[in-house]
Amino acid sequence: APIVRGTLVEKLNFAFHLYDLKGTGKVSKEEMLDVLSHMNKAASYFGDDMMDKDKVKEVVDQIFEESDKGHDGYLDYSEFMDAVAAHPNIVEFVKGDGGAGAKDEAATAAAPAGGSGAGGGAGAAAKK
Repeated sequence: APIVRGTLVEKLNFAFHLYDLKGTGKVSKEEMLDVLSHMNKAASYFGDDMMDKDKVKEVVDQIFEESDKGHDGYLDYSEFMDAVAAHPNIVEFVKGDGGAGAKDEAATAAAPAGGSGAGGGAGAAAKK
């Protein structure tokens, strides 16, 4: 399974699909808010710090403000990878290394690979 044994790029692809709840090939603000809220709750179950709902919304708003280059209310694969590069903590759950190297790996994952580019991304509970 990519989440356990995959490369970081495979894990980022998994995360993109995790965030893309509707399977549209892009992530809406609502989808990201939903996933991050659930990740936040799961983190608290394991004793990690939990953000309040307003902080989670603030993080999502900031990510979209910085990464939604098309200003269409969605993050496509490339925009999502840009978000990961800027906010590596949103992918800690797939990396397991505290954020090191996410920027370089996200840039690699966002690079066109001779196809549509669909299929990668980041996503995890952001920390305070």
